Formats: sequence, structure tokens, C-alpha cells
Amino acid sequence: MQKRYGVRSAYFYVDVTTARLNKITELFDSGKLVTQVGTVLPLEDARIAHEMLAGRPHRRGKIVLDIDSGLLSIAAQRLVRALKLLPVLSI
Repeated sequence: MQKRYGVRSAYFYVDVTTARLNKITELFDSGKLVTQVGTVLPLEDARIAHEMLAGRPHRRGKIVLDIDSGLLSIAAQRLVRALKLLPVLSI
């Protein structure tokens, strides 16, 4: 099949360990390992991220979901809703 269609295939297995993840973190923090981030989306836009993986146009580079801003955004929306329900206090 590879000769017929001119494609290559590869399979690999990664044994993830805490030590290896710590080493990767160290390499990122030191600037020895870099990646190109193309698009950062809040968590609530996960559907758009999947569409980008499936071919929707986006900037070149990794597609990153920002979990913190997504949760903060959801929490902020809930807080605003809750505050609107509180009675106005006058002194």
C-alpha cells in the first residue's frame, strides 16, 4: 500500500512518566524547547478548536484551549447574574 499510494506511516508508543513531564517542563521554562502557538481560544470555544482541527481556517501553529480564562469567564458570568438578583441596598 505504501508503494502504491506513495505514503509513509509510523507508529510509536510513549511511556509518560512524572520525571519525563518534569523534564519537558524544564526545557520549556529554559527556552530550549519552543513551539509555535497559532491560536488561543477560551475553553467555551472548544467546538471551534475541533473545527479548526478538522480543516476550518486558522493561523499556523498549535491550537490551544485556555482553561483558566474559560473558567474565569464562566465564573464571572455567574457572578454578574447573581449580583443582578440581589436587592439594591440603600443606607
